[in-house]
Amino acid sequence: MAFETTLDAPESERTGASEPAHLPQRHSSALFVISAAKLFERTAYYGARTLLILYMVFGLQYDQSEALSIYGTFGSSFFVLGLLGGLIADFWLGSKRTLIWTGFMVVLGLGVMSGGENLFVPGLILFAIGSGLSAPNSGVLLAKSYLDRKHLLDSGFTIHYVGINIGAILGSLVIALVGEELGYTWGFACAAVTMLLGQIILILGNKHISVEKRYREQAPNVEAGKIKGSIPLLLMILVLNVAFWTSYELGGGKVYSLFKELIESVDSHQYVSFIHSLTPTLVICIGIGSGILWSFWRFPSVWKCALGVLLFAIGFALLWLPEITLSVVIAIFVFRAFAELLFVPIFSSILAQYVPVRWMGTVFGGALVSFGMASSLSGFLRGSTDGVLGGDFFYWILGATVALAIGLLLIWINNRQSNPKPVDL
Repeated sequence: MAFETTLDAPESERTGASEPAHLPQRHSSALFVISAAKLFERTAYYGARTLLILYMVFGLQYDQSEALSIYGTFGSSFFVLGLLGGLIADFWLGSKRTLIWTGFMVVLGLGVMSGGENLFVPGLILFAIGSGLSAPNSGVLLAKSYLDRKHLLDSGFTIHYVGINIGAILGSLVIALVGEELGYTWGFACAAVTMLLGQIILILGNKHISVEKRYREQAPNVEAGKIKGSIPLLLMILVLNVAFWTSYELGGGKVYSLFKELIESVDSHQYVSFIHSLTPTLVICIGIGSGILWSFWRFPSVWKCALGVLLFAIGFALLWLPEITLSVVIAIFVFRAFAELLFVPIFSSILAQYVPVRWMGTVFGGALVSFGMASSLSGFLRGSTDGVLGGDFFYWILGATVALAIGLLLIWINNRQSNPKPVDL
């Protein structure tokens, strides 16, 4: 292919090893086990998270500022603990055991939270620790199961991401509804049962996800696949991730404010539910098509990320139109959904292709830290520049420009690696 880069070069070119005569053309069976378990885990996580502030404010009578502070700490711990979870997997338990044991910690935490006011705080601590430690390990386990079929990684991670979004929708709707109708503690109990179902799927599918021994046996060939300049490239990818999500969140504030104005102008509650379900629905629909497409069409991973950033920039360029209608804002959401599908799962796929296997958990955990940095940076910029130089809109333009520049630089660096050589970490 004319656009082929060293990242997407044949395995024999990247590793120096002989390429198998027939690469597997089917997805690993681990994909469906891990993705199904992740769907249930995300359902439990987002459902419980949706109920947290409601329970603290209306159930436990916490002051709103106190509830928001606890919620913010809970969210921040997720990113920091993700790095620790990756280190534990790399140097102690392995990805599978870390994922399973921390998953049971989440089940226990949610169960304890359902016990009432006196048990809420210890339960929340267990829930936060378990969720954070387990966060990078489903992706790492998925990556390890694709060692012999890296050409399907983009498709595999896209399908996995669809499961995550389905879980997010179900949690925000079903478990939140249970909590609001039957009581918040019943909502937490429902989340615990949902999480337990995900754990059962992992245990029943144990033979399909037992890839630790296999990757150790393949380690000499895998480690030989480290690419010249991989450390600068990995850092560039992580910086790109921070830039993308910072601008994404800043721009999102602008788009949602436009939606709010349009809703108020028509005074229709139908638009409210439509808005909240639009993005995840688009991501799921586009993701299913993308997952199938990437299984058959080998388009370089780096170029997919670059295209995602470009679509992201084009979508928000529509904000320059003299008249912003509901159709225009929906079009922006479509561009954002495409950008998200071309960036997020492919970002994980690129990490899986670049990172030496023995460091995968650590680097995937580091990627979670970069998400946290983006969230903090966007909040800082939004708070410190409100009304200055166009506020959110100005800094969205800045963030999108930086992300696009880094994406193009990433492609340039990758294309310069015409003679990759192994690098020791």
